[in-house]
Amino acid sequence: MNVRLRIDDRRYRVPDLAAVEKPYRREKFLIDVPAITVEITSPKDTFDCVMDKCLEYEALGVHNVLVMDPDNRLAWMFEQNNLRLLPGASSNCTSPTRLSISPSPKCRPNWTKPEITP
Repeated sequence: MNVRLRIDDRRYRVPDLAAVEKPYRREKFLIDVPAITVEITSPKDTFDCVMDKCLEYEALGVHNVLVMDPDNRLAWMFEQNNLRLLPGASSNCTSPTRLSISPSPKCRPNWTKPEITP
């Protein structure tokens, strides 16, 4: 079953996975803010599209946004406009990495490229 999250009056997102606390209200779309959303990347996903989803979930009040890349066996937690690589998400990951995010040049003016810092 797909769970649609209302982004605004005309737009919805369908996360790959969402968990809500009980009790929750559900109508044609999910009313309550999920405790966590999970986005699983696919080869056709662009970085900008994944980031737009994360930014929209954060704007809705979702405190736990997880992005998983099954092809590379990596996972990131999105927190305060940053993607943080989760330790142990990959067999060759030795320390957490923080990826700073700004708006996309295609979607938002003055977007800067992300910088990876150890």
